[in-house]
Amino acid sequence: MLRENILKKKFIIIGTGNRGLGCFAKGLLSFPNKGRPEFKEHADVVALVDTNLTRGRASAKEIGQPDMPVFATIEEAKSLKADWCIVTTPDRTHGDTVCRALKTGLNVFVDKPLATSSQECQNIIDTMKQTGKQVIVGHNMRYNSHYLEIKKRIKRGDLG
Repeated sequence: MLRENILKKKFIIIGTGNRGLGCFAKGLLSFPNKGRPEFKEHADVVALVDTNLTRGRASAKEIGQPDMPVFATIEEAKSLKADWCIVTTPDRTHGDTVCRALKTGLNVFVDKPLATSSQECQNIIDTMKQTGKQVIVGHNMRYNSHYLEIKKRIKRGDLG
């Protein structure tokens, strides 16, 4: 039991749109056809952050956690002492959101892209160095050879 508690990480989801809720929150909570059953053994979603609090609260209910804390900013969630946050906000907000999350003491998984400019990427690197926290960028499968082959066949007219 002690070992399980050491390994289990607390996550905050930033952005409760389709990716934040449908992919990451439900995946970590092991919803049917989302994620893997063992995810919930290693991860807890402890809060949602969304500038639209109405959407955030509705999202908490949708994942069966109506009492889950919902915040408008990551700074408000700092007291939860989570380990990681997952950033799924609009791309144009990633640079600022990732830096703010790092400054609150969180490691960050950001759903691609890391940011929308080289300067924002540099700001993130600098903030990582200042805080000693990690950033991981999640990429979808668009460059997987299987998907590239399908795209080529569709473009050629073989499919679709």
